[in-house]
Amino acid sequence: MATSSLIDLEARWPDLAALLHDAGPEQLVTRLAACPDRHERHTCFRFVIRKLGVDPKAATCLDAMIAIGDAAIESALATAERFPEERVKWTDEANCTCGSLASNLADCWSDGVHREMRHFEAGLRFAERALDLRRILGKPAGPFAMAHWAQGKHLLSLHRYGEAVEAFALALRYEESLADQASPGGASHGTATEGMLLAAGFLGLARQRQGDAEGQTVFLAATQSLERKMRESEEARQDAGFYLAQLRAAAALN
Repeated sequence: MATSSLIDLEARWPDLAALLHDAGPEQLVTRLAACPDRHERHTCFRFVIRKLGVDPKAATCLDAMIAIGDAAIESALATAERFPEERVKWTDEANCTCGSLASNLADCWSDGVHREMRHFEAGLRFAERALDLRRILGKPAGPFAMAHWAQGKHLLSLHRYGEAVEAFALALRYEESLADQASPGGASHGTATEGMLLAAGFLGLARQRQGDAEGQTVFLAATQSLERKMRESEEARQDAGFYLAQLRAAAALN
């Protein structure tokens, strides 16, 4: 695989997809790992993960994505060890891959693909590994909010409601920290961002599933606030609508 340009990778995708279908993910990993240039290699890994995860055609796409994702993460971490002067870059590559995989495996995207428990277990593993890597890298609040949201989402799907409540509460705390950084005191003065409302909505849903009657009130307050935000501007409509769709899909499934 001589080039990593998006156009070239898109042109090669039918051959890569055929290899995956005919020989399985192990052979595709072998093909990708054979690229001698580390930058090209990981660009190819990212491309394949995106193709399998963003618009999966079946649960088998997610299974293949997990296997290829595991290989991509280990390759990035091995590259970090091999090139100490690039350790942060390649550790972050592993971190970003973990985050993408955890997100892709969540069941709130309305993509028509039925996830099994094994997908949520893998998604939880990727989310928790992302959290570990983000601690190592000293990431700010935003990446932690996203990783705790993914952690909570998979715990919710696994019916581990008490742990999901804890994860979503942490996601909300990080979202409030982000809001305060953007506007000091904003989070404590009732100016909820879309990210805060998403985390609060999922926290309410997890509390409801745990048996806490107040959870339904929290969930409805978050969804109603997102509905109001959709009327503020076109940008707000798109952002709030995206989060609202996630909450409604999760409520229907979980």
